[in-house]
Amino acid sequence: MISVQSHRQRLSGNREWTFMFMIFLLMASCTPLKKTPTKKPDIQVVKPDIPDKKGQETTPPKPQKTDQPSHQKDIVVKDVDTLHLKENTTKTPPIKSKNDKDAVFTEGLDMKSSYHIKLLIPLNSDAGLVQGNQLRFVHFYAGVLKALEVLDDQRLKFLVDVIDTEEGGYNLRSKIDDILSDDTDLVIGPFEKDDVKELAEAAKKKGIPIMSPWQTSTKIASENPWYVQLKPNLKEHFNKLTQACIYDFHQGEVAIVGKDNKETRAWIEYFQNTAKNLTNNKKEPFFTSYFVSNDSLINAPSAFFRLLSNPKIKAVLLPNYSFSDEEFVYGVLRRLMAEKGSKQVVVYGMPLLIESEKIDFDFYHALNLRIALSDYLDLNSEEIREFRREFLDLYGEIPLSDAVKGYSIMMLAANSLHSYGTHFQNYIVNKDMTFLQTTFNIEKSVSEDKETDMNNTKDFDYFENKHLDIVEFKGTGFVKRF
Repeated sequence: MISVQSHRQRLSGNREWTFMFMIFLLMASCTPLKKTPTKKPDIQVVKPDIPDKKGQETTPPKPQKTDQPSHQKDIVVKDVDTLHLKENTTKTPPIKSKNDKDAVFTEGLDMKSSYHIKLLIPLNSDAGLVQGNQLRFVHFYAGVLKALEVLDDQRLKFLVDVIDTEEGGYNLRSKIDDILSDDTDLVIGPFEKDDVKELAEAAKKKGIPIMSPWQTSTKIASENPWYVQLKPNLKEHFNKLTQACIYDFHQGEVAIVGKDNKETRAWIEYFQNTAKNLTNNKKEPFFTSYFVSNDSLINAPSAFFRLLSNPKIKAVLLPNYSFSDEEFVYGVLRRLMAEKGSKQVVVYGMPLLIESEKIDFDFYHALNLRIALSDYLDLNSEEIREFRREFLDLYGEIPLSDAVKGYSIMMLAANSLHSYGTHFQNYIVNKDMTFLQTTFNIEKSVSEDKETDMNNTKDFDYFENKHLDIVEFKGTGFVKRF
C-alpha cells in the first residue's frame, strides 16, 4: 500500500528504464546528461518497425531471454510517440462490455492485481531541441518516471503507456478507441481543453476515470463522475483570494483594479458576492473598484493618483489570470511601484504574477505580492532539496515545478488505484493527500452550466481538487501565508 506521506526513498541512480526515453528527448538539448546509463541484462529496448524506401518493414531485434523477477518492468517503444512500461505477466486482462450509454458509477472497491494507465502529454519528441513550452512537459514526464521508480521499489504493478500528443497537432478523435481500450484503467491528460472535453465524454460511456492535470474549467464535464480535475478552477482562486483579503483587511481597504469592460465588472460582482457571503454583510460592499486603461498606464502622468491618495486603500487585487493580459498586469504593477512612493501597498493576484517572466524580484519586494497557488513548493524543505539533487544527478538540469507536479500526480494516481481500485473517486473525496508537498483535496463539484441544489451532496457533475495556498514574498522568496 502506498503511503500518502511526502517522504520518498533515494533513487539508485542506475535504473535505465527511468530515463531511457528522457535521453531520447534531451539528446538535442544544450545541457548534456551527466550520467551514462549502465546496461542491465534484464531490460531490453525494442526499436519500432521502420518502413524502408519500398514500404517494407524491418524486423525488430529480438530481446534476449532473461530470468527476471515478476515485478520488473521492460521498456518497449512501439512507436515514436508511445512508451510502454510493460509488466512481465501472462495474466489476461479482464474483458469489459461495450455500451453506447453512460457507464453507471457505483460505489464499491473494484480491485485488480495490476493497473493500466494511459498518460497523454505533448512532449513533441520529434521537435529536436527541447525548449520553450516543451521543456515543462519534459520535466513533468521526468517527474512521472521518478514516481514510477518509487512504485517499482515497492513492487506495485502498473502498465503505463506514455502517448506524445504533439501539442496542437494530435488527432485525438481518431485515437479515442485505442486510448480507451478495454484494458485501460485510468487516463492522465490530455493537455488541450477541447481534447479533454471530448475524451471525458467518451470515457463516461465506458466508465474509465480521467485525471486532468492542466485544464481548469467549470464547463468541461456534466454529470460525469469519471472526470477528476486536478487544477482548481478560476472561481476557486477568486474564493481563496477573497478569503485572504477578508482575513488581512477591513471593508473598503482593498481595491479591485482592472479594465472598464464587461469581463472585469463580472469579476468584481463575483468577488463582492463572495465577500458578502463570507462576512454576512449584505449592505456594504467589501471591495472598492478602480478602472484603468492601457493608455493611462502608458501615456498618462499618473494612473493611480486618485486610488493611492485615498488613505483607506491599503491593498490592490488583480483578478487577471490569462497570459493575454500579461502586458496589462505588468503595466499596472510598474505604475503602482513608481507612483506609490513610501506608501505601503499589498497586491493580491493570480498565478500569472509568479508565472510571468516580465514580473521579477523588484515587483515581488516593492509590492508585497500575495498569490493564490495550487502547487506551492518550499525550496528550502529537505524533501524538495533531495528531489532537486536527485533530478540534477540524473538529468543534469535543475527541475522545474512541473517535475514535482508529474511526480505527485503519478503518486496520487497509483495510490488511488492501489488502495481503492478503478472506482476510487468517492474514496478520495475530502482527504488531504500530500505527495512531495503537493496537496490534493478532491471534492464534488457542479458545472457552471447547471443549476442545482448545492445542499444535495449527491447532485454533482465531476470531482475537483480544491486545494489552494496563499503565498507571500518575504525576504528573498515566497512563503506560505495560509
